[in-house]
Amino acid sequence: MRTLALALLFLCLALPASAGDDGQVYGPYHYVCDDGTRFTAVFDNRLPALVLTFAGGETLTLPQVLSGSGIRYADGRHEFWGKGAEAAWTVEGRLPTQCRTPDPF
Repeated sequence: MRTLALALLFLCLALPASAGDDGQVYGPYHYVCDDGTRFTAVFDNRLPALVLTFAGGETLTLPQVLSGSGIRYADGRHEFWGKGAEAAWTVEGRLPTQCRTPDPF
């Protein structure tokens, strides 16, 4: 029984967490961060990836990565880690900033 429980645990850890596994696109969601950063997020479960568009028009696509809780997208320089309307946004070399969206999920 213990072996079965461990096998199931490892299987669950190996599966990526996602905003949805349905091949749909969700958004746009408009985020405002504590440091003043603003961006629009579109969750594209067909890829799966997160497409961010910043106030200046710059677009960034982050692939989905393994998350212990919530959803996580990262490319080595940038990381978006969220759950519900709250998210942490990190740019390489800086501390994370807290972000939120008023848009309903």
